[in-house]
Amino acid sequence: MIRKTTTLLFVLAMCVATIEASIVRGSITQVDNYGVTELSLDFNGDGTEDFRVANGYDDNGNQVAFGSCTYVYSTNNNIYVRSTGYPNSGWDNFQDLAAGASIGSNGVWGCEGDANFWSWTAGGCVVPMNTDIYLGFRIGTSNYGWARVNVSATSVTWHEIYYETTPNTAIAAGATGGGATGVENVGAQIVLYPNPTPNVAYINGLNGGETVEVFDLSGRLVQKFVSQDANTLTVNLTNYAAGYYIISVKENGMIVKSLKVNKR
Repeated sequence: MIRKTTTLLFVLAMCVATIEASIVRGSITQVDNYGVTELSLDFNGDGTEDFRVANGYDDNGNQVAFGSCTYVYSTNNNIYVRSTGYPNSGWDNFQDLAAGASIGSNGVWGCEGDANFWSWTAGGCVVPMNTDIYLGFRIGTSNYGWARVNVSATSVTWHEIYYETTPNTAIAAGATGGGATGVENVGAQIVLYPNPTPNVAYINGLNGGETVEVFDLSGRLVQKFVSQDANTLTVNLTNYAAGYYIISVKENGMIVKSLKVNKR
């Protein structure tokens, strides 16, 4: 009887541990902030924004290109990124991590507010460019997650984010827990800028092979492209009348993103 009870308790303990230890996929959605496209990231998929990714500003207060600085802010001030740390400059830089790197209590945790891929002290990008890298995050005081991003000279593409729901438990960069649970908007990483535009707009976040179609508001197809390997596609509206145009991005014949651009 004692042996059976001990075995049952062990099995129950294993089941509880299995239930509690869970890695979920978060969501990346686009939001409009007074005409500026920003990204809203929800790590644990509970529908509440954990932090916002937006354009940054230079030392003179001027907004800079989307890729040259990332301004990260949280409503609850509870998001931290694993960083290289520049305490004397007042800014922190993202630290790139290799796949499989442990994300937990180790490392420097900062950037609750401003975070940046470019060094404000020495200049230049501080992470490898034009390749996928991982970033480590701490949410609150005891939970950890990761993001996979790709940094170019003009943009930063956020591909996916994952979160370990068990407190005080490290997560490996790239770990998915055996499945892509949670939610993520298809095509959420696709960003259009500038909008409005006088002539040329850029679509960032394409993987290559997508069909991009541009329609006027009457439904007439005015342009059609197939994206190549490049991350950014140029849409030239110079010779078209001012007004709104609808841009449709398709993968395998299915629309994954619809964008409205204002040509002034």
